[in-house]
Amino acid sequence: MTAPSVFRIADIQDRIDNLPEDGTFIKPFVTVENSTSMCGGINALNKISVPWDLTCDELIYCLEGTFRLVVEEVNYELNPGDMMYVPKDNFVKYDAMINVSSSMRPIL
Repeated sequence: MTAPSVFRIADIQDRIDNLPEDGTFIKPFVTVENSTSMCGGINALNKISVPWDLTCDELIYCLEGTFRLVVEEVNYELNPGDMMYVPKDNFVKYDAMINVSSSMRPIL
């Protein structure tokens, strides 16, 4: 059996705090290398839009700022503490007009 993994925001906080304008930083924690059914990590965005094809289900939790996800030209806006589920196989755009941190957490 594989042991659980612990990931700490403190390990990447400096990267998030010093994210340049028009920048993004993604720290994957769960990938196809260690799971066949889910993905998860931390995504920080600063005044940028990032198009993405989802290859796994995502549960997105907004840590700070205002996060917008665009799916088929529909805007979904999250504020700190808000969460949303996005099924795999969607083409999305992660969008942030200010410095934003969100957690893309795996579906358990």
